[in-house]
Amino acid sequence: MKPVSLYAWHIVFSTLLLKCRCEQTLSFKRSDDALPLETVVMQQTETISQLQAKLASMETEMTSMKSRIATQETRIGFNVRLATTTSQPFTGQETLILGAVDLNQGGGYDKTTGIFTAPIIKNGHTLAEVEANGDDPKYMDRSANSVVVHLAAEDKVWVKRVDGTVNTIQGNYRTSFAGILVIADP
Repeated sequence: MKPVSLYAWHIVFSTLLLKCRCEQTLSFKRSDDALPLETVVMQQTETISQLQAKLASMETEMTSMKSRIATQETRIGFNVRLATTTSQPFTGQETLILGAVDLNQGGGYDKTTGIFTAPIIKNGHTLAEVEANGDDPKYMDRSANSVVVHLAAEDKVWVKRVDGTVNTIQGNYRTSFAGILVIADP
């Protein structure tokens, strides 16, 4: 056997030493080197909890928006009038029935009773009064009044003639009763 030169041994030894140093400093990660299973499960559980919270928040917001849309789509309004002049003896505080219905959106006005019943929104309270004096047709007085009031579902509103001497109520668009829903309660 031939003796190996010291130089050759030096090269082999240096190469081995270099290889060892590289393996110690370089760390290779393979695709099958995964996080521990418990860590992965905890991360996924946290992600699922966050998504469930977001979903619940979105469902609440959607329910609120549906309610607001339904409220805005509710349209209530009526306009009724006395079609012809009525000249008859009135016997006291009776409801004035205005049978010519120009608008009854929402179906709240009953033309047979003269009463408007709020389909979605204080009973027994006088909201306004209008007065006219004299029973001679050439001295007819006119008056108008508007009332804004909050109504609850099933509240009723009507026009009532009070005791007095006037026996004639003018028709043909001179006597009317109207209402409109401004905004529904949420």
